[in-house]
Amino acid sequence: MTVYHEKLLMGAAAVEAARPAVGTISTWWAAQPPGRSPPLLAPAMSLTPIASLGDVASAEGTIADVCAVVVRAEPPQPHTTASGVEMLRIAAVVADPSERSVQMTVFATPDAPPLLTAGTPLVARGAKISLWRDAPEMMVYHEKLLVGAAAVEAAPEAMSAVSTWWAAQPPGRSPPPLDPAMSLTPIASLG
Repeated sequence: MTVYHEKLLMGAAAVEAARPAVGTISTWWAAQPPGRSPPLLAPAMSLTPIASLGDVASAEGTIADVCAVVVRAEPPQPHTTASGVEMLRIAAVVADPSERSVQMTVFATPDAPPLLTAGTPLVARGAKISLWRDAPEMMVYHEKLLVGAAAVEAAPEAMSAVSTWWAAQPPGRSPPPLDPAMSLTPIASLG
């Protein structure tokens, strides 16, 4: 949104121009517990099935939102970025009801809570989808990884579908990795 400073109202002028809204916001804010930050408006998500990631992956990286479940995860490993920042690198494989899996790398701060264990459903917002040795892979920072209640709130229908699908899978099952040469056509489009 672009707002020109001539059109921006501040202080008393803003209160007069939007008295009902300001009153409602002030009342809401006064009722919040001390130290609470206001919620941020998140951009709308457009979830991409793992089976379709090969269609959007590029060497430069494409951004996608993915709802999946962790098939397996390695323990966090120390990682130092090119700029010298100490982080943790977590390698995992995630899958979804499209019956494909993909390698996912999560970068987290050293004090980040444990996020990934097998069977954890998640939403990766703004994951970078790129090609590594001609195979698609995902990379996401832990701040953009939603698990638990936050994931359910962000994508309730998708989380329900992923959780139901995963619960029906036999123990130890891992859907095949996304084949870089494979491009899937939805059955509905063949009709």
